[in-house]
Amino acid sequence: MRALTEAILAEVTCLPIEGINWVKKNTVFHEVVELFKYLGEKLVWKGTGICPISLSKPWRELEKVFQKYITCDDHHDVVRPRHLKLLATLKKKIVINLPFFLNMLLHEVACSVRKSRNTQAIVIHHGLIKLVVIKKLT
Repeated sequence: MRALTEAILAEVTCLPIEGINWVKKNTVFHEVVELFKYLGEKLVWKGTGICPISLSKPWRELEKVFQKYITCDDHHDVVRPRHLKLLATLKKKIVINLPFFLNMLLHEVACSVRKSRNTQAIVIHHGLIKLVVIKKLT
Protein backbone atom coordinates (compact mmCIF):
# COMPACT_ATOMS: atom_id res chain seq x y z
CA MET A 1 0.00 0.00 0.00
CA ARG A 2 1.38 3.42 -0.98
CA ALA A 3 1.42 6.30 1.46
CA LEU A 4 -0.93 9.19 0.91
CA THR A 5 0.94 12.04 -0.73
CA GLU A 6 0.45 15.62 -1.81
CA ALA A 7 0.46 14.43 -5.45
CA ILE A 8 -2.38 11.96 -4.82
CA LEU A 9 -4.45 14.66 -3.10
CA ALA A 10 -3.77 17.07 -5.99
CA GLU A 11 -4.95 14.42 -8.42
CA VAL A 12 -8.18 13.51 -6.61
CA THR A 13 -9.13 17.09 -5.69
CA CYS A 14 -7.96 18.71 -8.95
CA LEU A 15 -6.12 21.34 -6.89
CA PRO A 16 -2.81 22.65 -8.22
CA ILE A 17 0.43 22.03 -6.34
CA GLU A 18 1.53 25.63 -5.99
CA GLY A 19 2.12 28.12 -3.22
CA ILE A 20 3.84 27.83 0.13
CA ASN A 21 3.90 24.55 2.02
CA TRP A 22 2.13 25.41 5.26
CA VAL A 23 3.77 23.86 8.28
CA LYS A 24 3.58 24.94 11.90
CA LYS A 25 7.30 25.73 11.99
CA ASN A 26 7.15 28.45 9.35
CA THR A 27 3.91 30.04 10.44
CA VAL A 28 4.46 33.71 10.92
CA PHE A 29 1.14 34.47 12.56
CA HIS A 30 1.88 38.15 13.02
CA GLU A 31 2.41 38.55 9.25
CA VAL A 32 -0.98 37.01 8.50
CA VAL A 33 -2.63 39.17 11.16
CA GLU A 34 -1.01 42.24 9.59
CA LEU A 35 -2.56 41.31 6.21
CA PHE A 36 -5.98 41.46 7.82
CA LYS A 37 -5.26 44.69 9.70
CA TYR A 38 -4.02 46.25 6.45
CA LEU A 39 -7.40 45.38 4.93
CA GLY A 40 -9.20 47.22 7.72
CA GLU A 41 -9.86 44.34 10.11
CA LYS A 42 -9.60 45.10 13.83
CA LEU A 43 -8.52 41.75 15.19
CA VAL A 44 -8.57 40.96 18.90
CA TRP A 45 -5.99 38.50 20.28
CA LYS A 46 -7.21 35.55 22.33
CA GLY A 47 -4.56 33.17 23.65
CA THR A 48 -2.72 31.63 20.69
CA GLY A 49 -5.10 33.02 18.10
CA ILE A 50 -7.70 35.64 17.28
CA CYS A 51 -11.17 36.07 18.74
CA PRO A 52 -13.62 34.94 15.99
CA ILE A 53 -16.11 37.76 16.59
CA SER A 54 -13.40 40.28 15.67
CA LEU A 55 -13.50 39.05 12.05
CA SER A 56 -15.93 40.88 9.80
CA LYS A 57 -18.43 39.25 7.46
CA PRO A 58 -17.99 37.11 5.36
CA TRP A 59 -14.66 36.09 6.93
CA ARG A 60 -16.21 35.05 10.26
CA GLU A 61 -18.61 32.67 8.52
CA LEU A 62 -15.89 31.26 6.25
CA GLU A 63 -13.63 30.66 9.24
CA LYS A 64 -16.41 28.60 10.86
CA VAL A 65 -16.70 26.50 7.69
CA PHE A 66 -12.92 25.95 7.68
CA GLN A 67 -12.97 24.82 11.31
CA LYS A 68 -15.95 22.54 10.90
CA TYR A 69 -15.28 20.92 7.51
CA ILE A 70 -11.62 21.39 6.56
CA THR A 71 -9.42 21.47 9.66
CA CYS A 72 -12.05 19.88 11.95
CA ASP A 73 -10.80 21.77 14.98
CA ASP A 74 -12.83 21.60 18.17
CA HIS A 75 -11.75 25.00 19.47
CA HIS A 76 -14.39 27.32 18.00
CA ASP A 77 -13.55 30.08 20.47
CA VAL A 78 -10.30 31.04 18.70
CA VAL A 79 -9.14 31.52 15.11
CA ARG A 80 -5.88 29.63 14.68
CA PRO A 81 -3.02 30.57 12.31
CA ARG A 82 -4.03 27.85 9.84
CA HIS A 83 -7.50 29.38 9.50
CA LEU A 84 -6.18 32.89 8.97
CA LYS A 85 -3.83 31.59 6.30
CA LEU A 86 -6.75 29.94 4.48
CA LEU A 87 -8.71 33.19 4.73
CA ALA A 88 -5.67 35.14 3.46
CA THR A 89 -5.54 32.73 0.51
CA LEU A 90 -9.17 33.55 -0.29
CA LYS A 91 -8.31 37.25 -0.05
CA LYS A 92 -5.53 36.49 -2.57
CA LYS A 93 -2.87 37.85 -0.23
CA ILE A 94 -0.89 34.60 0.02
CA VAL A 95 -1.05 31.29 -1.83
CA ILE A 96 -1.02 28.07 0.15
CA ASN A 97 -0.24 24.72 -1.43
CA LEU A 98 -3.66 23.21 -0.67
CA PRO A 99 -2.82 19.56 -1.51
CA PHE A 100 0.14 19.79 0.91
CA PHE A 101 -2.12 21.39 3.53
CA LEU A 102 -4.81 18.68 3.17
CA ASN A 103 -2.17 15.95 3.30
CA MET A 104 -0.81 17.42 6.52
CA LEU A 105 -4.32 17.50 8.03
CA LEU A 106 -5.00 13.88 7.10
CA HIS A 107 -1.70 12.79 8.62
CA GLU A 108 -2.67 14.64 11.83
CA VAL A 109 -5.97 12.72 11.80
CA ALA A 110 -4.09 9.42 11.33
CA CYS A 111 -1.89 10.18 14.35
CA SER A 112 -4.96 11.09 16.43
CA VAL A 113 -6.75 7.88 15.42
CA ARG A 114 -3.77 5.79 16.50
CA LYS A 115 -3.84 7.39 19.96
CA SER A 116 -7.61 7.56 20.47
CA ARG A 117 -10.15 5.13 21.80
CA ASN A 118 -13.01 6.95 20.09
CA THR A 119 -12.04 6.90 16.41
CA GLN A 120 -15.48 7.86 15.10
CA ALA A 121 -15.16 11.27 16.72
CA ILE A 122 -11.83 11.82 15.00
CA VAL A 123 -12.36 10.52 11.46
CA ILE A 124 -14.39 13.46 10.28
CA HIS A 125 -12.40 13.94 7.10
CA HIS A 126 -14.27 10.90 5.76
CA GLY A 127 -15.44 12.72 2.60
CA LEU A 128 -11.87 13.47 1.54
CA ILE A 129 -10.71 9.98 2.55
CA LYS A 130 -13.57 8.43 0.54
CA LEU A 131 -12.67 10.55 -2.50
CA VAL A 132 -9.04 9.38 -2.31
CA VAL A 133 -10.02 5.71 -1.97
CA ILE A 134 -12.58 5.77 -4.81
CA LYS A 135 -10.21 7.60 -7.16
CA LYS A 136 -7.34 5.20 -6.43
CA LEU A 137 -9.52 2.08 -6.82
CA THR A 138 -10.86 3.10 -10.23
